[in-house]
Amino acid sequence: MTLPRRISRGATARAKSEIRRRSPQSHDRVRGRARPGWRRREVEREPAPKESGRFIRGATKVLAKLIIAVSILAIFVFGVFPTGSFLEQRGELRDSEEELAELREENSQLEERIERLGSDAEIEREAREFGLVRPEEENYLIIAPGDQ
Repeated sequence: MTLPRRISRGATARAKSEIRRRSPQSHDRVRGRARPGWRRREVEREPAPKESGRFIRGATKVLAKLIIAVSILAIFVFGVFPTGSFLEQRGELRDSEEELAELREENSQLEERIERLGSDAEIEREAREFGLVRPEEENYLIIAPGDQ
């Protein structure tokens, strides 16, 4: 009984005696060729649909672009926008410090006036500026001719 032989494309059926084998050479292992007599194990794998591979590659690119966009947005949110508010607050701080210096100067002048008003002579001088007189004195008001 003769077993049917498989014929690959373009090949013709030859008898076993007609098949020539190449002798092993030193560079066979380097190139990854199997030694004569060795068989390769064939692992059965289901071929993945080509469309899903393209989808995964496309999804990976979209995900990478999304990550880059989110990173740039984070840089703006945590870097650029706070810098603007920082500069604005620094300007407000400078204005507040100037106002504080003016208020301290005015405060020191008022404290000096309080010390001066502690004497009777200064109180009398201030009262005369407002047109007040002592009970035994008379007050006269002189009107200039152009003031009427």
